[in-house]
Amino acid sequence: MIGRVEQIRRLGRVGTAEPESALLVVGPSGIGRTTILRELHSTAALPTVFITARPSDREIALSGLSMLFRGLGDTRLNEYVDRIDPAEHATIVVTSLVTFVCALDLAPVLLVVDDLDTLDLESQQILGGLAARLSGTGMSLVGSISPATTRFAGLPVLVLPPITVDDGLELAAGTIGPWVDRATVEIICRESAGLPGVIAGQLAGLTPHQLTGRAPLVFPLRSSGTRRAVSVGDGPMSDLVRRLSAAPLTSLTSLAAGSDTSRQRADLDELLSRGVAATNGSCAYLVDPGLRSAVYWGMTADERLVVHLLAAEMEATRRPALAVWHRSHAGAATVPSAALFGAATELIKEGHVAAAVELCDRGLLSVDGTFPVELLMCVEALLLHGEFALVNRYASQHLHRFPTGAQALRSVGMVLAAEGLTSSHLRLDDAGVFVDHHAEAYPAEAASLLALASFLLVSQADIRQARSYIDRARSLAPESGSPDLIYWTRRILAASDGGEAPEPPPDLPAGRHFAGMKPPLVLTAGWALSLEEQHQEARHAFDEVLVMLPRDGRAQVWHDIARRLAAENEVRAGELGRACRLIASVTRTDDAHRFRDSLLRAWRARMVWDGSEQDHLDECEDVLAAHPNPVNRARLLAQQGSSALLRDDPVEAVVHLRAAISGPTLPHTFLRCLPDLIEGHLWAGERVKAVAAMREFEAQMSPRSPWTRLTLARCRALLAPEETVTAAFDSALAAPGLVGSPYEHARTLASCLRFLVRSGLTTESTEIRRRARDLFDDQELPLWPVFAESGSRDTDGPTRRTELLAGLTDSELAVLHLMVRGTRNREIASALFLSLRTVEVRITQIYRKLHARSRSHLLQILKDERIESHFDATGLRDGWSKDLGSVRIRNGAAARGAGPGAGGTAQQGLREAAQADRRIQDAYQREGQSE
Repeated sequence: MIGRVEQIRRLGRVGTAEPESALLVVGPSGIGRTTILRELHSTAALPTVFITARPSDREIALSGLSMLFRGLGDTRLNEYVDRIDPAEHATIVVTSLVTFVCALDLAPVLLVVDDLDTLDLESQQILGGLAARLSGTGMSLVGSISPATTRFAGLPVLVLPPITVDDGLELAAGTIGPWVDRATVEIICRESAGLPGVIAGQLAGLTPHQLTGRAPLVFPLRSSGTRRAVSVGDGPMSDLVRRLSAAPLTSLTSLAAGSDTSRQRADLDELLSRGVAATNGSCAYLVDPGLRSAVYWGMTADERLVVHLLAAEMEATRRPALAVWHRSHAGAATVPSAALFGAATELIKEGHVAAAVELCDRGLLSVDGTFPVELLMCVEALLLHGEFALVNRYASQHLHRFPTGAQALRSVGMVLAAEGLTSSHLRLDDAGVFVDHHAEAYPAEAASLLALASFLLVSQADIRQARSYIDRARSLAPESGSPDLIYWTRRILAASDGGEAPEPPPDLPAGRHFAGMKPPLVLTAGWALSLEEQHQEARHAFDEVLVMLPRDGRAQVWHDIARRLAAENEVRAGELGRACRLIASVTRTDDAHRFRDSLLRAWRARMVWDGSEQDHLDECEDVLAAHPNPVNRARLLAQQGSSALLRDDPVEAVVHLRAAISGPTLPHTFLRCLPDLIEGHLWAGERVKAVAAMREFEAQMSPRSPWTRLTLARCRALLAPEETVTAAFDSALAAPGLVGSPYEHARTLASCLRFLVRSGLTTESTEIRRRARDLFDDQELPLWPVFAESGSRDTDGPTRRTELLAGLTDSELAVLHLMVRGTRNREIASALFLSLRTVEVRITQIYRKLHARSRSHLLQILKDERIESHFDATGLRDGWSKDLGSVRIRNGAAARGAGPGAGGTAQQGLREAAQADRRIQDAYQREGQSE
């Protein structure tokens, strides 16, 4: 039941949790209708009667109804069916039957009928009417039918979708083994229309070398025996179907050519109207791959030869690539493999990847000892089209046979690019081995490979390693070897780690010239410009991909990467509405981009205020747990701090922001944390620390960008002397460029609003609130009203509360924040990148400064002093009990069933926690005695 969990759950609710009493499972042969019904039969909550239609009884009137009621085991129903007159109108029979069944008062039962549409006609008519009136009878019905059946119109249906490639991989792993090549499974899924029964049959017919991608496939794939081909009759239409079955694509002009042109067009229109065929640009093809397979292999060898020869002649002047396809089938020895790979490259550029794959595998069958360079060009075209699984299939399995080092370096680079754009695992060791072996003879190709590796490392926030790779690339080929990629990657690194920006290569066009560049390089340039705060230029780069690149086929992957980078650019630029729309439009999330996508979606959830922000932040935590990365950890902490500041929780904001800038981070992440940190300290009553953060911000902000100028004006207004604050805010709200950055405009208005409310300037605050609401309404984001109101809350009350915490340092405040949330000492140490001993010392200092005897006493002090606004109320109430309770629960579970090893670990953890608390208590008592 791979990929069918939701469908099984829906079927299981029929007749129980929902008022629905009948449901039809719809799907073609091979989709798994019988399998899903048998699974329902074994797992349903209700008693179940399962029957399968018998073709031999189809001509016997009411045989299906009799078989179904016989399964219920009630002789009265069988006697009633025997008295039904098949000639009587179905509506009358159904009405009488429903009345009779209700009178029987049957126990609830689920009737499951496989292939309901193959029962005799009389039984179908009665069951169709009965299914609509089952409510109150105690019976429920689930049946399976083919999509072509219209006899049960009006009943609720559950359409079984084709399984995905990931589901196909799971199916292959269960039937063949986990070593099946992903690209091979992807091809099988496409050629089997995603039908699990057909996929299993195709996989079973392949050799181990074909399953692992080391041997080519033969197209079209042979029928697996589980498909029923669409009947198209005999005569001219059948001839047209044969011609369409000979290739994955056929040009429309060649189909229309011939002595009877009008007849050919009429036959094609008929096939198109019936859904048997479809068009793709200037080509036509058979929709059902099973039909193509059945028709093609149903012809004799001589018939296939005649079809290919005729098609090759007609396509020669119209579509040369398709003419090569047919000539290779008519006489493979006459067509060199280089021509096949060249034709495949042309088809890929036109977006016909499926046809190109067939040509590539056909070409592999005729490869001699000299491996053609054309395959390398074909794989590069697949990479640009986003077909990463196919890149790995051809590059990793076949291109290693290239005799020259230059070609080997190019093939390794393509495999590395495909892996880096889809997963977080980079096989850099393999790339390093190839560079070491061939760098001296082929410095330009080696430099290109190193530059690519550096770019992929930057995208995964491994700045140090990326810098070492790009420096080595420059030493190998300072004047060659993909100068554009090296240049733009160096600019990304300079913007990321604060290094010096490189000088542009002499041949690099100045200004906004992206039209001649390939999509990956355009996106690299746009990313560099965005990090350098050149947001308008970055928009032009991303628009070049989003607007100019065709959206057909798998080129969608470049659109998604462009949207992701464009969304990050708009977040930096403060264009929040456009950023939210871009984030919502990203359709794919590969493992390599999972953290960035989750972080962007958390940001969008905060903007639209839909309550899902924490779910996306938890997803970020899961990624970091699997792939630890200190730079990404800092980015996550920065976002958590910004969110806490918006929730009017300045203490939590300060904790997260201080943790973000204390560890390894990128300069732009560090810089953007500081304005939030300044506000956090200020609203927490820590003006001295806010001033110190302001000085740090001013020291780090060179060179000044539009964003830094706007945030600097706001922060200076916040920290201005009381008599000049109003004038400072007037200056900040009149700063050039503020209107063009809605987010910074909103932040400045909210800060000004909070100051006016605290100062009692009611008239002025009303005007600022109106301006804020007008701005928020223009952006059409639900966050804005919440943001505006956050500045109007009464903040005069917490003076006593902040005084209690005024003596704590930032590091002690961070520990205290985690303590009241029930976090254990070891977990505090891990979260703040400290040793356990350091955490214990800081807890001791907190106890001394707040005059607490223990953790429970500390929590009680915080509650008595009404410091709930600084910390989560649930954490204050339950922090100590959760801390001890979690240890006891884990220890108890280990002792009950986790085994000696696990139990020993839990006991050790409990002892360590108790010893740590005793050390803190002893230290506190010693300090108290000394005082």
